[in-house]
Amino acid sequence: MLDTAMLLLVAPLCLVLAMTFPTSWANRYPQQVRRFACFAVVTVAVFYLLASLMLLKVESISTSISLSQSSRLWTLSVFYDPLSAMMTLLIAYVAWIITRFSVRYLDGDSNEGRYYKWLMVCLGAILGLVVSGNLIQMFGFWILTSLALHQLLIHYSNRPWAIWTARKKFLISRLGDVFLAAAIYLTLQIWGTVEIEMLFANVHATESLGIYDPRVTIVCLLFVLSALTKSAQFPFHTWLPDTLETPTPVSALMHAGIINAGGFLLIRLYPIIGQSATALSLCLLVGGVTCLLGGLIMMTQSSIKKKLAYSTMSQMGFMMMQCGLGAFSVAFLHIIFHSLYKSHAFLRSGSAVANHSIGNPEGQIAFTQNGWAMVLGTAASFGLLAGSGWLLGIDVVKPDGRLLLGLILALSLSQILVEVIRTRSTKTVLIGLSVVLLLVGIYLFSHEAMHRLAFEAYAGEMPAFGSAMWVVVGIVSLGFVCLAAFQIARVKFGNSPFVQAAYVHALNGFYLDIAARRVTALLWGRSAPTP
Repeated sequence: MLDTAMLLLVAPLCLVLAMTFPTSWANRYPQQVRRFACFAVVTVAVFYLLASLMLLKVESISTSISLSQSSRLWTLSVFYDPLSAMMTLLIAYVAWIITRFSVRYLDGDSNEGRYYKWLMVCLGAILGLVVSGNLIQMFGFWILTSLALHQLLIHYSNRPWAIWTARKKFLISRLGDVFLAAAIYLTLQIWGTVEIEMLFANVHATESLGIYDPRVTIVCLLFVLSALTKSAQFPFHTWLPDTLETPTPVSALMHAGIINAGGFLLIRLYPIIGQSATALSLCLLVGGVTCLLGGLIMMTQSSIKKKLAYSTMSQMGFMMMQCGLGAFSVAFLHIIFHSLYKSHAFLRSGSAVANHSIGNPEGQIAFTQNGWAMVLGTAASFGLLAGSGWLLGIDVVKPDGRLLLGLILALSLSQILVEVIRTRSTKTVLIGLSVVLLLVGIYLFSHEAMHRLAFEAYAGEMPAFGSAMWVVVGIVSLGFVCLAAFQIARVKFGNSPFVQAAYVHALNGFYLDIAARRVTALLWGRSAPTP
């Protein structure tokens, strides 16, 4: 078992070793590097699939090899449980699709060999982060992922804006590294270990004894802050929409894979994060703001890639909201489905055309004539969700986070019902109701299955919602109502000066990236925050 466990770490390290390829040699023999990359990705994917099958017999695969006799901190560790298995399989699948897409996309590019070199390093670093058995090792792969992505972002080194945004991303990532390093140091001081499996055991022991160290809140806040920088959350989000002057496969990798690292960190360490109501409140508030901000700006963009970038920002914000509500299993499901969707969306973006209009008279007429459909569709959606929960014996109010998630789910499903009710066809309405019931069943079943499969083993008692948390929930809920109101106002009052002014500000991202540009210019010795 020891040899097998260490192979789980050797596999990503083999990909990381691609960084030893001289760039000049890689560019001279791009076909050989391309073939090696495709072979390596397939081999790693098959290996992790076989390793995942072993989890049918054992709860987890873990081992640790000490690199120093004088200190237990310097070890090579592996921790492979159902959570790691599902994440590695997801990464391997997306990596294979992106690598195959790159064969045609990069064919003939002068830096094709260099691209595959850093693509392998980036994929190896991501996989190494997921299977790491201790926090220091995870921190090393965390930094390597960022550095490899930086090399991919500057693939077109002759494009000033690509270099500029890569530098901005580099600075925000280093800030996240500082937060994570401080969190790991305090973790060692409080629980005496950085080995993940032992750490969870110590956390559970102190929790069962009723021992609480005030520094736990600081640790959780630092972990949350590091995750916010990695997953492009407000106010660290400004780099994500700007990093589009890079090969499309890199955008797909970034938006479907690397952007999930922050969320995975919180989900991986959920027994620790779940101990602090303050950290959960911060996660909920920032995630909610990011989700709403990204959704609002996305509606105003005419570029399909810009829309997808702000969509990723919004989706990551929603995932952070789920973590803040303690729904870590739902957040992990969100990561899986978002990765599959966003990789496909970016790789297909070249054949998509984004149409946008404001103040569309036809849209205004449709809204006026079919307002009754919105009322019926929303009422039916809430009724179906509440009825399904009652039939399955699921308490939709407790734990407290389910109430907000249920409201958001009902509002989402209502969009389907509104469209089918507008057809005024009995057959179409019945089909729509059947589809919504099926989606609700899949959602509730997958949530319960994911919780039992990957989260039940270390699940502790989540802190009860205090008054501060309910205030945050209220603010986020109000934000969703305001976003819905803006969508309606865009259609019904598109010619209003207020709506048009709001549209212009949203189109420019509310100018939130100016500060980040100025800091980047200052550190790189530029006189102005432009390339």
